[in-house]
Order: sequence, then C-alpha cells, then structure tokens
Amino acid sequence: GVDKTGRRDLYTEKNILISGTHTHSTACGTGGTVLVDLTTLGFVKQNWEACVNGIVQSIMRAHNNLQLGRIKINIGQVDNCNINRSPASYLNNIDREQYKYNTDHEMTVLRFESIDGKNEIGMMNFFPVHAVSLNSSNLLVAGDNKGYASYLFEKSKNPQGTLPGQGKFVAAFGQSNEGDVSPNLNGPKCIDTGLPCEFYTSTCDGRNEKCIGSGPGNTTYESNEIIGKIQFEAAKVLYDNAQLYINGIANFRHIYINMQTINVSSHYTSTGRNETTCQAALGYAFAAGATDGHGDFDFKQSTNSTNPFWQYLSSFIATPTPEQIQCQAPKPILLDVGQTKPIEWVPFILPLQIFQIGQLIIVAVPGEFTTMSGRRLKSTIKQAFQDA
Repeated sequence: GVDKTGRRDLYTEKNILISGTHTHSTACGTGGTVLVDLTTLGFVKQNWEACVNGIVQSIMRAHNNLQLGRIKINIGQVDNCNINRSPASYLNNIDREQYKYNTDHEMTVLRFESIDGKNEIGMMNFFPVHAVSLNSSNLLVAGDNKGYASYLFEKSKNPQGTLPGQGKFVAAFGQSNEGDVSPNLNGPKCIDTGLPCEFYTSTCDGRNEKCIGSGPGNTTYESNEIIGKIQFEAAKVLYDNAQLYINGIANFRHIYINMQTINVSSHYTSTGRNETTCQAALGYAFAAGATDGHGDFDFKQSTNSTNPFWQYLSSFIATPTPEQIQCQAPKPILLDVGQTKPIEWVPFILPLQIFQIGQLIIVAVPGEFTTMSGRRLKSTIKQAFQDA
C-alpha cells in the first residue's frame, strides 16, 4: 500500500488480515490452484480482479477515515443457531467431555466508537456457523446468513434509505471454528422417506445423494433469514451492553509455514507417537461431501478402505508413495494432490498470523478449523500468552 507520503510499506501482507465468511454463494475461480478453481474450469481473472479491487478500495477508505477511537468487547452465548454436521466424527475427539456442546455457541463482539464515545463507528463479531443456508440450488451471488446479519445490523445503524454497503457504520460478521458447523438446524434426513440418515456414513440406502440437511425455514431463503436474524439479534444485544474496554499494545506477527513438515504431538496421532505431517492428500470421505452439499457416485463419509476402480483413475493424477500412505493412514488416499506435477493442485506453504490488540488475540489460520481443532488452538495460544 502507498500512503500520501509515498511510503510503500504502510500496509503489507504482514499487517493486513483478510478473512472470509466462507459463503458458498460467491463468484469463484480466484484461488490460483487447480483444486480450488476446478469447479470453474480454471482461473477467472474478472472475478479475481473484482475481489482485489474491492479489498484495495476498502483499505483506502479505512485509511482515509482514520481517527482516534476506542474498542469495547463483549462475549455471550448464542443458542439454536448451529449444529454439528459431522457428529460421528466429533465422537472421536478424546477431549470432548470437557465441553457441553459439539459446536461452539460463543459469540465475541467488538464495538468501535469515537474516542469520546459519542459516535458509533462499527461492529465486528466472531461466531462459528457455515454460510450454507442457501444450498447448491441457489444461482445468485449472496453473502448467505452472515451477509444477511450484516445487512440487518448496518440497516439498524445507518440513516433510513441508505443503500447496503454505502453507510458509514460497518458491521462485519466473521467466522471462527466452523469447519464442522452447519446452519441447517433440522439436520440431515433422507429426502425420500423423511427419516434420519445413517449416523456414521450420512447415507440413505447406501447413497449420499439422498441425505440432505435442511434449515429451520420452509425455503432456503427463509432459513437464511432466520439464521442471519439470530446472529444479528445476539450481536446487537452484546454490542449494546459492551462495557469492557480493550487496553494495551497493538502488535502482530506473520510467517509462512511449510505445512508438509509440521511436528505433531503423540497426544493427537493415531499411532501414539510423535509424527510429522507430509504431502497433502484427499481421502474417499472428501468425495462424499457433507450433508450441506453431498458428493456423487458411491463415496461415503467415514470410508477407511480403497476401491480398485477409483485408485486406477486417481493414479493418472499422481501415485502415493509408501511413506505418504503410511503418513496419511488410516485415511485411504483418493487424490494425491500433494505430489501433482508440474502444476500445483494445492498450496503447501501457507501464511499464519497473530494480531494482538490489548487483551484481545486474533489468530488467522489458512483453512476452516473444526469445532475441536479451533478449541485446542485457542486454548494453546491462551496458555502461551499467559506463560509469556
């Protein structure tokens, strides 16, 4: 970024945190790697430029509106807004008894206001729920339940008649550990019988296409409004009652990490030994999708065995080494995306960021963490700061 004095190092990848709400109803083809851009049959420059231009414009607007201000924080519970879409997998967590729910219900709200407290500037919150209230039948670009919640909050704060995104007050509904968290509160059911899906494989008569989760509304749009409104109302209460000020230093750290060489404690490995990560690979359960968006063919969740037919087809992409097979076990490898040549299918050198604003720590991770992995991460970082 370049400021008015000509400095080019004012805003860089080190001190800018870009976080996605993970709406599934967005323009894609912007990832730059094969796997991410596969659904659009490649990179889409027009979509990428729209994203980049929007981000740059928002940074410029923020910079041009810099002012002294203060931040208040509030934390509260939000119930009846999410469910775990992989409850069978969650049961494999050895530390699950420490928690009441199989999803996090905690919402953290930040209230931004002028230094004298007379002018409200904005709101940011973090709460885990997938932005998939609008399912694959939706063909429109949308912010899903997070976007609708943001729309409602900004509408309540900006002058009447202000167009969405044009008001001075900005409300951001961010994500946290939502990897296995769904807004489809009715849960997965077989669309032909109305009965619950098979618990461990999320199938109906052995097929995943019939097992679909649904939201609390009569339509996906109604469900989107319900889940968005729950988040809006909870955030509004926490915002209005925020009393605790954030005080202290502002700091940040940013690094790039090779995700193929991470040491993993024996506490979290299936072998009971300290292990090291390896090249990325996608398993058979990946191809089964999730109850918010199923896969095709005969793939099932929880699959831990291979299929000769699919192994033959996947070998045209890359063939796993014995070391990689052992490393990924017990997950059977379907797509060896970590060894594709010459084009990279997935990135393996990824960024990690930590921002400190007083007593608040914000961690940016290159992926969508599940409920339990997010809990472990937060616990580890909290302990590290307490010990520092």
